[in-house]
Amino acid sequence: MRFLEQGLDGNNQAWKYILVIVVGFVLGQLLGALPFLYYAGQSGTQTLDFVAMGLDPNFGLVLMILPFIMSFLLCYILIKWLHRRGFQQVVNGSDNFRWTKVWYAAGVWSVLMVVYLLFEYSINSENFMFQLNWASFLPLVVVAILLIPIQTTFEEYILRGYFAQGIAGLTKSRWVAVLVPGLVFALLHAFNPEVEAHGFWVVMPQYITFGFLFGLIAILDDGIELAMGAHAANNVFLALFLTNKDSVLQTPAILEQLEINPIRDTITLIVLSIVFFFVLKKKYDWNMAILKDKVTV
Repeated sequence: MRFLEQGLDGNNQAWKYILVIVVGFVLGQLLGALPFLYYAGQSGTQTLDFVAMGLDPNFGLVLMILPFIMSFLLCYILIKWLHRRGFQQVVNGSDNFRWTKVWYAAGVWSVLMVVYLLFEYSINSENFMFQLNWASFLPLVVVAILLIPIQTTFEEYILRGYFAQGIAGLTKSRWVAVLVPGLVFALLHAFNPEVEAHGFWVVMPQYITFGFLFGLIAILDDGIELAMGAHAANNVFLALFLTNKDSVLQTPAILEQLEINPIRDTITLIVLSIVFFFVLKKKYDWNMAILKDKVTV
């Protein structure tokens, strides 16, 4: 194992993490949000309704992703400078990036999402509105495939990678390195519009499920490539194929879901996550006992 052990390299001082969070993450988010704030100010609205702002939804999606690109850049520079950790050391503690794992996880999760959508559509097609507009959809494909993986990769890099390494270096516990970043991941999504629409305690279990799932597979697989692939596939799939009026991804997707049942969605997500986990466990033959081992040099 070499992934979490990066937090034991002698560069794990708390002030470095504080600096990365404040300057890298927070300042990066603020600087990257300036274009959105400019257009919001011009239109007099603070919502994510890009049509109401007079913007093309695809351009609005670009504006939404800019803060993550800026935070990614600043965090990478600071982590490299302060901790002497390159990108791959944060990803898996080695010098090799495992692309095959990214693609495998993305493929498995995409198949599960397709099965879920086909099932939902087959039992309640009246709850979906077909809204394919090629003039809007084709640019969306380009934006979604090129930019959304940057956003999801940054979240995995900073939470399941860098932050988990820091937690592991502090506590020497693999379970804590799963749970704490997972909880932070959920809380960072607490201001999403779907949370406001349906309630904190109703929607947050979905983000907690994702946070726990991605953290668990990262620890067992000794790196975050599987989480990166699944996370990117999930967000790209939703951006292209399924949206709703309360979604944070307001895109010209092929289908709009008219009514949302967040409790049912949470149960569905838990089921899909369990299936996904056991497919990966069988594929990579993980040793679950490693979760009890202390993080040591």
